[in-house]
Amino acid sequence: MPLLEIEIIGKPTVPQNGLARKLADAIAEVFDSKPAQTWVRLRYLPVENYAENETDKPLGAKAVFVSILKYELPAASVLKKEARQLSIAVGKICGRSPKHIHIIYAPEGRGRIAFGGNLVQ
Repeated sequence: MPLLEIEIIGKPTVPQNGLARKLADAIAEVFDSKPAQTWVRLRYLPVENYAENETDKPLGAKAVFVSILKYELPAASVLKKEARQLSIAVGKICGRSPKHIHIIYAPEGRGRIAFGGNLVQ
């Protein structure tokens, strides 16, 4: 059930056609998800809509922000390994260095999310 929102800052350096599917497939491999169980929403943010305080040349202008909502979060040791694998996979597909992939884990989705009006417990 992982739901991901991926936001690429600036112009992609890779073809955009099919990019969301490529990301979903690679991320599902990291999560060992079954078909149609890893959902990705992809957005692009023009670099002029991104800023970092007190600088005209933000270091994060090549960043990719990945927000993840999972049913439940695994142990910190698993998250650490997963974050490393995700930063490599997303970076490769987006044409960005893994050091520019920023991953944000949301609190567990159990009891907080509903599909088709049915709360997931």
